[in-house]
Amino acid sequence: ADEHNFPAVAVDGLGRIHVWANMHNNTLRYVRTVDPHTTDGWLATAGWVADTLPSVDTRCTYPTPVTLPDGTLWLYFRNGPGLTQSGRANSQYWTRGPSATTWSARTTLFQGTSVPDVGGPGIPGSDESVDNETNWNAYPTLPYVESPRDPHPGRMHMSWIWRWDLDGFNNFLPSYGYSDNNGLTWKAIDGTILTLPITPLNSLAARVPGSVFVKSIGRGSNIVVAEVDTDNHGI
Repeated sequence: ADEHNFPAVAVDGLGRIHVWANMHNNTLRYVRTVDPHTTDGWLATAGWVADTLPSVDTRCTYPTPVTLPDGTLWLYFRNGPGLTQSGRANSQYWTRGPSATTWSARTTLFQGTSVPDVGGPGIPGSDESVDNETNWNAYPTLPYVESPRDPHPGRMHMSWIWRWDLDGFNNFLPSYGYSDNNGLTWKAIDGTILTLPITPLNSLAARVPGSVFVKSIGRGSNIVVAEVDTDNHGI
């Protein structure tokens, strides 16, 4: 009954199917098929955790896998540690090579918790003149990967917004970045390299100042419908 618990499915370079589901601030719930190109057998423990993962001692929401051109799986999701609800979380990602049997170490892509200017003059571009919040989180959309027929084969495109509390109307700073090395390095549209982990403070080149209300996200289709309210932009 909770749409946060949607399932996410991906196929790795060996043809095995990976499924994540039923996670809204829950520990990782994940299974995969044993053999390639068939659903006859699934590998998982009673707790839904398959294979060796860098860490399962965290609560997760929004599992989002992407299959890269070489068959590598790239998985990100919202997590803690600690509070993981809206406006109170980081976004981590793991990778799994095309023929690998385990996942790589977890890396923070978007840092939301404990943004360092707490109590300062406010995040530049925010509608709030004073920053009274201690945490944030990014809402990224599913990365789009260009095909071999596109101008930049393998390039990953991602957009995201920031939120500091539970209210969706407090989304702001719509942002965009791209990566040409499977998510290791991200750049703004003008080629500026973005510091990782990305925060509301260190991604000025990626941001459009103003607020944005994301009305719906098609996670499997790279479609985002949003209303943007800024001084110079109306989308």
